[in-house]
Amino acid sequence: MPKKILLKLSILTIVLISFNINAIAQETFEDYMTQGVKFMEKAQYKDAIANFDKATKKKPDNPYTYYLKGQIYLLQNKWDKAITELNITVEKRDTIPNTYYYLGYSYFHKKDTVQALLYTDKCLSLNPWHRDALIFRLSSYTDKKMFDKAKPYIDRAKKKYPKDTEIMYYQALYLLSKKENVKALNILEESYSLGYRNDEFLNILGTAYLKNDMLSKALIRTNEAIAIDPNKSDYYINKALILYEMKINSMALNSFEKAIELGAILSEGAENIYDSLKK
Repeated sequence: MPKKILLKLSILTIVLISFNINAIAQETFEDYMTQGVKFMEKAQYKDAIANFDKATKKKPDNPYTYYLKGQIYLLQNKWDKAITELNITVEKRDTIPNTYYYLGYSYFHKKDTVQALLYTDKCLSLNPWHRDALIFRLSSYTDKKMFDKAKPYIDRAKKKYPKDTEIMYYQALYLLSKKENVKALNILEESYSLGYRNDEFLNILGTAYLKNDMLSKALIRTNEAIAIDPNKSDYYINKALILYEMKINSMALNSFEKAIELGAILSEGAENIYDSLKK
């Protein structure tokens, strides 16, 4: 190859290298954020965080670099690290509802219910219609059988999300607590028709069928719940009560014993039935 052509290629190479170095040096905040999100979508979290850190250096007061790092730590179940990043997000901008929701979510997984509810309520103060925060509030009240306190949140959630199957589930729990069994069953059946199928829902649907004396359907749904999670004692208690009403006493006794084996504490009514079956 002639020396003149070699020289021209060398000059071109130097120009291209210089251009690339320049391009790298001039990457913007938006570039790093875009790259970080792309890595995040591919679950390449280390690279995502590296890009968000570079973005932070460009704009240290932007809240979303910290927010996205908090999201990554949530995905990795690193609750303390998530809380650190989300708290910085709040310092930078204290008006993002999701930040408070995810702080609550992190504290919930750290088993700090007080802080979890505090941040959930802060989220709802900024966005009264935040679906996940509403559901967390509903769950916290219904788990403690505080159905009257759950009612305002049910009404709010139903107004905004009338066909949301999870919210319909909590509405049915409230109605069952008030012995409005037919209404509860109608809502649960509609949820089922819309595709809601988790084990807790199926167990409650079984309960609703039991309370409406539809024993065969009650047994089918409760068995479906047990098939999904065979280690929940409440499901076997429910099954035992259904079998007892069906006069299948030996199987009812077996279900009670399975529930006790899994650590169940029987209610007074269930214990009386269990004792009668042992005689």
